[in-house]
Amino acid sequence: MNAKGFIYPLTILLSLLLCAVLFQQIAAYATAKQFVEQQEKHLELQSLLQIGIAEFQKERSEPVEGEIYTFSYPSGTVTLEVREKAEDFSAISVLARLKSGEQRQASFQYRWPDAVVEGYQEV
Repeated sequence: MNAKGFIYPLTILLSLLLCAVLFQQIAAYATAKQFVEQQEKHLELQSLLQIGIAEFQKERSEPVEGEIYTFSYPSGTVTLEVREKAEDFSAISVLARLKSGEQRQASFQYRWPDAVVEGYQEV
């Protein structure tokens, strides 16, 4: 029995297998971490949109077509623009932007007498 040449190749093979599993786990961890970071940014943008619209609803001013409202927060800014105005309704577009540069747009119909948001959709 020639055991002298058997252990060394087996050790190399097991070491390579262990390294392959380790690198695969590191790649899976990096992907999961990136996914969590993207979700965090998405939730921050969603939160900014909701807070900005709520603050816009609190403001009771007379609507003017083309008027722009800007609200600043520690994590970013929200800009609302009155696009077009009918009798009691206005089409409003919203842009939420984080300080890191990510942004998200939405639009909705706003009924001025009741301060009600209708037809909300994100772009």
